[in-house]
Amino acid sequence: FMWSLPAEILITIIAHLGTQDLRCVTQVCSLFREIGGPLFFVNRGFPTSPQDMFHIRLDSYNFDVLLTWIRMDTFRPPRMMLCWLDSDVQSMQLSAFSHFLQSVPHKSIRYITLFWNFNILTCSALPQIVSVFETIRASGCEELTCMGFCDRIGPSSVTGLTRIQGHGSGNHLKSFDASSQALFSPKLLPFTIQTIHFSPLEKLRLTSIKLSPSHWDRLLQHLAIPTLVELRVDADCAPSTLIRFLARHPGVNDLGVIPR
Repeated sequence: FMWSLPAEILITIIAHLGTQDLRCVTQVCSLFREIGGPLFFVNRGFPTSPQDMFHIRLDSYNFDVLLTWIRMDTFRPPRMMLCWLDSDVQSMQLSAFSHFLQSVPHKSIRYITLFWNFNILTCSALPQIVSVFETIRASGCEELTCMGFCDRIGPSSVTGLTRIQGHGSGNHLKSFDASSQALFSPKLLPFTIQTIHFSPLEKLRLTSIKLSPSHWDRLLQHLAIPTLVELRVDADCAPSTLIRFLARHPGVNDLGVIPR
């Protein structure tokens, strides 16, 4: 009976449903998904206009909506994603984001930025956050920015650099912005170093990471990035450390030191 109803009547019926029911409707069949999907997106505040799609912004609350969006007939992969991680981010939301990234065509999303303003090291979903980082790295994107605004996480360190095993090869990252002290904590340092080591980086930004001058020296001595042309570092990095690094990287023609 339902299938014989005009589309206008189906739209009127579905429009009376709440957000959770709309989500269920989009999972029934392709017809209901195409009717209920736009209503579901509006209810969740998810951007769907064509001008939004090149440059999509969303917070972790809406990561699950991506799994409905990708199945819509009108879906086109965005070129850029700006994503905000909330302090109460859930493992299921992060898993949905990872699944979305694994489902879009490889290299279709070129720029991904992650922001957060909480101590991710104490977050119960930290393993899933690391998994998202790794999925982004493997997705074929060219530019990854990880920017944290919470700096109350204790001292940064590069202890254990030589024990970090190789992993992360085969990605296409050309630019990596590691603007978070958390990325130089023991729990995230392996991801950071593997990303730098095994990416064809042309641009590298290491700012707001609060390393001591001696740790900066150990870090830059450890790095070898033959494709690098642009580097940004904190002012805590000693000039002598930079000189030695630049001597090993003659291709760097754009150097910036960020004031304290």
